[in-house]
Amino acid sequence: GKPPALAPPAGMHSSFRVMQPVPNTELMSRLYQLRALLRSSPPKEPLVAAPSLLAVLIKLLGISTSLAPAYTGSGRNISGGSVNEAGVSIPQPRPATPPMLSNGLRHLWVDCVTLCHIRGAGLSGNTRINTTQFIRQMLSLAATNPRSGRAAGGVRTAALDVVAALLKAEAEEGTEAASLVTQIAPWALDILQMCLKAIRSAGNGEATYRLSAVETAIATAVASRRAYHQRQAQRGEILDFQVALCL
Repeated sequence: GKPPALAPPAGMHSSFRVMQPVPNTELMSRLYQLRALLRSSPPKEPLVAAPSLLAVLIKLLGISTSLAPAYTGSGRNISGGSVNEAGVSIPQPRPATPPMLSNGLRHLWVDCVTLCHIRGAGLSGNTRINTTQFIRQMLSLAATNPRSGRAAGGVRTAALDVVAALLKAEAEEGTEAASLVTQIAPWALDILQMCLKAIRSAGNGEATYRLSAVETAIATAVASRRAYHQRQAQRGEILDFQVALCL
């Protein structure tokens, strides 16, 4: 008989129903469920588990890099395998796709990482997420050699995508995450210079990489303007307070 169909997670489109397990199916389901949990957490209460979840998500970058050689070396050809004694070709097993090369997985990963920063913005001490250090690490990954294993695994594209997502992040007013854009805005020049290098780059997966660079540059410009308006509003409130004291 036919193998039983695997039902997608609640809320996911029925087109994700598959007849048998395929590479990354479980990972996509886990990321989808994690994103739903992060979205449902109270926005005004910092999520204590956010730093731990972020550390696990970052490990996917290393996994994607380690899977890249087998994936690119196979030429993604599953029909051109060896030939047996009867002259019948034996298809090669499909290699596991590096997570960051899958658009669906990469977008879910970016959403989860961004939500970890937003939900963990109110933490303090050793549990605090250092967003500035994280941006520095992502820019370093985005600038890696275009013909390296990281580039082949889609890590450079994922790094640019997550920087753009953090720049676009909008949190509720009155929460710690509302000032996230003002923390990242001082890095605008470094990010724009990185985007310019990315557009001029040549190597693995450059079409997607350059598109991410353009989107990141646009997000940087918009975030800088948002940060400027926030600072102006804060200065206006301070001046109004000083005037009220003088009166």
